[in-house]
Amino acid sequence: MHPPHLPLVDRGVPSRRERLRPWMRGFTAAMLLVLLAALAERAPADVESDQTPSSAAAKADAARSTLRREGDRYEGLGRFETTGDRITFYAADTGESFRVVENLALERVARVLEETAGLVADRQWQITAEVLEFRGANYLLLQYVVLKARSP
Repeated sequence: MHPPHLPLVDRGVPSRRERLRPWMRGFTAAMLLVLLAALAERAPADVESDQTPSSAAAKADAARSTLRREGDRYEGLGRFETTGDRITFYAADTGESFRVVENLALERVARVLEETAGLVADRQWQITAEVLEFRGANYLLLQYVVLKARSP
């Protein structure tokens, strides 16, 4: 039986791990240099000129200026549209659009939209919602939704 105080491996011969350690350090350093070189090549293309801002930057600035604060209450009249499996609310007065977060109120709206698909266009809804913010975009969490009657 092996005495517990003696090492299992004779330290005169390095283990496989000890033999590979210098190689791994070199490999890690080389990969880091490759990554830094790739980032350095890419950086000048991403830098914008002060004289001619790109359209993407202009759109981002415009989006930030119209971004609502999380937790704000939103009340408005508008319509819902389904795109794929997502539902978007379009405000009637400002033309803003908001993706709507799934909850029971939205499920009821979706049911009405599915039942009346193709029958009635441009239904107006009065909503009360909480504004949410995620990755630079606003979302609505519906709290109260009423389908407005059509005026003659």
